[in-house]
Amino acid sequence: MRARVRTMAVGILAAAFLAGCSTGSPERDVEAASPGFVEMLRVTSSYSYIPYADPKAMLDGVDVAFVGTVQNLSTAVVADELDGQGALLVGLKPAELWKGTPETKDGLVYISLPRPKNVDLSTYEAAVPIGTEFVVFGLDHPPSTRFATGDPGVTAYVPEPQGLYVADPPSKLINVWADDVTSSEWANIDSVDDLRAAVLQR
Repeated sequence: MRARVRTMAVGILAAAFLAGCSTGSPERDVEAASPGFVEMLRVTSSYSYIPYADPKAMLDGVDVAFVGTVQNLSTAVVADELDGQGALLVGLKPAELWKGTPETKDGLVYISLPRPKNVDLSTYEAAVPIGTEFVVFGLDHPPSTRFATGDPGVTAYVPEPQGLYVADPPSKLINVWADDVTSSEWANIDSVDDLRAAVLQR
C-alpha cells in the first residue's frame, strides 16, 4: 500500500458536519451524500502518499476500479496493533467495472473507510443515502481489512488516497482526499464521464 493513514476521533464534530456491470456510460439516477460527509472523511483521516502521475497510472496501480451505488452501510473494527481502528464498510452495487473482477457478496462489492470509533452507524446513514454513487480505485490490503468485529465475509477493498470519488448530482464528482492534486494530467476531471475517458482512453 502506498499510503499511511491517521484517523482522529470526533464527537460533536461529526454531528455538525453531517447534519446539514459494464464499461460504458449508463444512464444514472443517483442520490447525493450530505455535503458534510466528504468533509468529515477529510477531517477525520489524513494520508501521506506519492500522487499518481495521471489517472491511467492509478488504474495500473490498483487491484480493482469500478463505479457503484451505495446499498448497505455497516461498521467494523480492524484488528491491529493500535487496539483496533474503526472502519465504515460500504456495500456498493457495481454499475461499471474498469479493472479487475472484485469479489462480491449478495451482488455487492465492499470497501473499507476509516471511521473514528466514537462515530456510530446512524451518523453515516443520515449522511449517505442508498443510491449515492462512488467511484473506487481499490486495493486488496489484508492488514487494513482483518476485522476483529463486523467482518462482511468477503474481501473489503481499501481505496487509494487518490482513488475515492463521491458523486454530487447531477454531474459533479468530488475526490475525497486528493482534490488538491492540480497537475495538468488531473485537470478537468469533474464528472464520472471525464474520469472514465481519462482512465480508459487508448
